[in-house]
Amino acid sequence: MAIRQAAMALFGVAAIAASGCTRAGQDAGAGAASSTAAAGKPLAITQVKSKGALMVVSSPVFADGGPIPDIYTAYGKGYSPPVMWTPVPGAKSYAVVIEDPDAPGRVPFVHWLVYDIPLTVTALDDPSQGGALPAGARQGTSSAGQVAYSALKPPVGDKAHRYHVEVFALDAPPQLSGTPDLASVVRAMAGHVLAAGETVGVYKAGPPSPGGVADPATD
Repeated sequence: MAIRQAAMALFGVAAIAASGCTRAGQDAGAGAASSTAAAGKPLAITQVKSKGALMVVSSPVFADGGPIPDIYTAYGKGYSPPVMWTPVPGAKSYAVVIEDPDAPGRVPFVHWLVYDIPLTVTALDDPSQGGALPAGARQGTSSAGQVAYSALKPPVGDKAHRYHVEVFALDAPPQLSGTPDLASVVRAMAGHVLAAGETVGVYKAGPPSPGGVADPATD
C-alpha cells in the first residue's frame, strides 16, 4: 500500500509539472486564498473543503497566469473560454465556476456557474467551434443576473483583472432547483467535493488584439 501511495504521489507531481499551466487540488485553494486575502474576497474554491483527490485544470486558449484572448470577452465575441480537467475517480458530477476578485464589490464577480456536469465529461468546449453545454448540465445565475455566461468586461483603464476558472469534482450531484446563485451552489457542494482545481487567466481592456473582434454592443 505504501508503495502504491508513493507511486500515486509521484504521478501527481509529474502531471502538474507536465501541464505547466495549471493548479490542482489543495494547492489551488491555497493559491486562490493568497491572491484574494488582501481584498477580503474569498473565491468558491477557498470556501469548500476538498477530500484531496488530484485534479488538474487548464484551458487550451491561455496559459495559467497568461492573457485571455479578446474573443472570450465582451470586447470580442463574448464566447465562454474552453476549459478541461483530469477525471477524478469516484466523481458523480462536476461543477465549473469563473470568478473575478478584481471587480468592484464585496465578493468576486461570478461570470459563469455550471453544475450537474455528467461524470463522463471532462471539458467545456469553445462555442466558436460549435461547443455547447453537455446534456444534463445546468447553469446558475451570474452576478449580472444572467443564467448564462456573462462575458468578461473589465472597465477600460483598470489594471488587468484575474479570472479564476475553478472546477469541482463531486461525489454526488448537488441538490438544487431553479437557477441558484453561487452561494447556494457552494452550500450544496459542502462535504461532497472530492477534488478542486483552477487555472487563472488575466485580461486588461484595451484595443482588440488580432485574436479578437471588437463588438461594443456586447455587454
